[in-house]
Amino acid sequence: MPENELIVSKEYGIGHLSDLALAIRKTVFVTEQKVPLELELDDFDDATTHYIGFISDRATTTARVHIMDTGNWHVQRVATLPEERGKGFSSVIMNAIIDDAKEAGAHQ
Repeated sequence: MPENELIVSKEYGIGHLSDLALAIRKTVFVTEQKVPLELELDDFDDATTHYIGFISDRATTTARVHIMDTGNWHVQRVATLPEERGKGFSSVIMNAIIDDAKEAGAHQ
């Protein structure tokens, strides 16, 4: 596996990957963008699928998906650590989400 190849993992609800996702989100949204922590934390982390991109076992990018009652997929909280931006990692995460949505039969 190439050193800079992004490996995407996913997990539904609260667990190890959601903890890693939250760490990235805190770095990007709370520290860098000055979003209040109480706005970043919400009641959806336990009801969403968390996607994490890893480079050499280091979590570098994240997104989460909330599947609505209508069956539509709502992509939220897309973030990449500052030092890893510009490498296309968010596109890799988004393509993994799109592939999963298509496989699940989602229309939007």
